[in-house]
Formats: sequence, structure tokens, C-alpha cells
Amino acid sequence: MISADPTALHFNSHQARLLDRACKHLAVHGGPDTQGTAVLARRWAAALYKKLDATQRAAVDTFVAGFGIALYFQKMKIIESDHTPDQLPALSDLKRDLATLYLASRNQILLNLVQHRSFAFDIDNQSKQVRLVGNFKGGGRVSLPNEKVTDQVELSSHAGVCLGLHTEPPYYCAIKPEAGHSPAPSSLILTARWNILNEPTRILPLPSVVERLNGIEALSLASPSFMYTRSECLTAAPNEKSIPGSILQPDSQSGFAIRFSAYRHSPIPHSSKLVTDAFRSLHTLIGSSRPLEYVLQPDSALLIDNTRTLHGRDTVKDNRRLLIRLFGYCSTATPIVLQPDPLVVRG
Repeated sequence: MISADPTALHFNSHQARLLDRACKHLAVHGGPDTQGTAVLARRWAAALYKKLDATQRAAVDTFVAGFGIALYFQKMKIIESDHTPDQLPALSDLKRDLATLYLASRNQILLNLVQHRSFAFDIDNQSKQVRLVGNFKGGGRVSLPNEKVTDQVELSSHAGVCLGLHTEPPYYCAIKPEAGHSPAPSSLILTARWNILNEPTRILPLPSVVERLNGIEALSLASPSFMYTRSECLTAAPNEKSIPGSILQPDSQSGFAIRFSAYRHSPIPHSSKLVTDAFRSLHTLIGSSRPLEYVLQPDSALLIDNTRTLHGRDTVKDNRRLLIRLFGYCSTATPIVLQPDPLVVRG
């Protein structure tokens, strides 16, 4: 049975020290985007799993089996000397910073703890696994030094704009490749390097939402009757055509998988009334549900099932806020592999 609520997993001091050693080892090695790090992450995750108690193992095993919504990891060690700067450093500098690599490596190990492998899409983030989520391009509550009011700000995690509830794209498929595209991420994991104003990340588990759809609505949402607008940060192939897809997809393991964005999806032109009514009903059910809020800090991380949980955030208030994100694939996902190590797949 799918859990309706996220599960908190608190590490004890011995487990936290082991994880700290692992993160330092991987960071010095170069982090998730370096060849050979994936093998090291799996080994450290296996060692950490052996140190878990029965309750912690049950939480991890539930997620591995495909029945978890989210895991909230807490009480991990932090880099004491990593203080919040006066302003957000350049993206190019942050990518090479050892503290960034430390937290990204921890994300990779925690993904491996639930038997998910980290990866990158070839069409996103310059084919790199480590994504820095911060206001680099404007759109936050406070304007950047060189930002103009007339600037068109992209709707992405590299800007400070509000991001409504969504699953991570691309939205072609959830488990197996379709039409030459790999599945959407099975999971994503977020941690914070700097979040001094305690700005929350919001998530909305979808099992209770889907259960309230009637049969006709569920069938309509499972039909290829929907389009989505491509994110500005995703690279399109030459002459690539938009392909209608479904929002809801049956899954033999967990019952269903969903691909949805509150601000990108819409029914295809001239859709039937059944389709538009189902889409409106889904929007209404999501809008009437109360998301859960998690304030991420360097000692915590949030692992989200991307097939059954939406996530989002408000407009960024503090332009120094910086999260670090990795995508994960579960063992049953079958992407189109372009590079095995570090793993890069076709988007």
C-alpha cells in the first residue's frame, strides 16, 4: 500500500559521521559528475544501510519497493565553516566549490540508499547531474543588481520566480522510453546550502487526489490528450515536434504514475468535453489540497517520489538561497543511455 505521508529519517551520531566521511571522500573525488563516483556512492550507501536500525530500514525499504511518497533525512553533519555570503557567488564558481560537491555527493549517496541511481538528461543542465537551484537569472522578490523590470525571466529553477506545483519534466513517459525519449525522473532529492530566511519547499502527495477522481476522469487523464510548454532551460532538438501525452499512467508496481505541471500542461486543442472536464477536476482537487512544507537546511535533505508527488515554491525572498538537486531513476526505469558513467540519458 502506498504511504500517504512522507517519512522522517533521523540519523544518529554514528551514522552521521559515516555519511560525513563518505561525502568528503566523494567530494574530493570530484562529486557526482566525475567518472567512478557512482560506484563509490553505491558502496558507501551499502555501508550506511548496514548501520540503520529496524525502523530506519523499514522506511528505506518502503521507498525502494515503490510505496513511499517522500523521505525527509535529518540530523546530518554540516560544514561548519560554510557561512552564508553577502551575495550569491557566480554559478561557475559554485559548481567547483568543495562544499557544493560535498552536499551533491551526499544527495547521490542518499539516492543510492533507496537504490536509485543519479543521472542527467542530455537536454538539460549541460548534461550535468548536479543542479544548483538559486536565483541566478532574476525574478525574485528583490531584483538582482543588473536586473531590469522589463527583462523576460525564464520559468526555471535558475530564476527566482514562483514555481507552482509540478513533477519534474520531461513529460513523455514515466517508466519505459517512448518515441525516442527517456522516462521522467523517478525521484529528485534536494538539500540546502544556504537558506537563512527558512524559505520552504512545498510538496503535495497525490494518492489521495487520484483516489477522488471518478473512473471517467481517470481514463480521460490517461489518454494522450495533453500538451505541455517546454521549459526554457531544456534544449530542443532541431525540427522537434510536440507530442501529445497523458497525465496519468498506470504502473504495475505502485498503481499509477503522474506527469503534471500546474503551469505548463493543458488539453490539446479541440479536446472532448470529457478531457477538459477531467483536467479541470484535477486542477480543482490539487488547488483544494494543502501542500506540506519543508524548510531545508544543510543538515537535512528531502527525497521526493517524482511519479506520485508534486513539489513547488514561492517567489524567492533571499537571493542568496541555494539548493542542490539531483535526479534519480529507480531500478525498474529503463532510460535511453547515452553515457554510462556518469550516467547521461536522452531527454
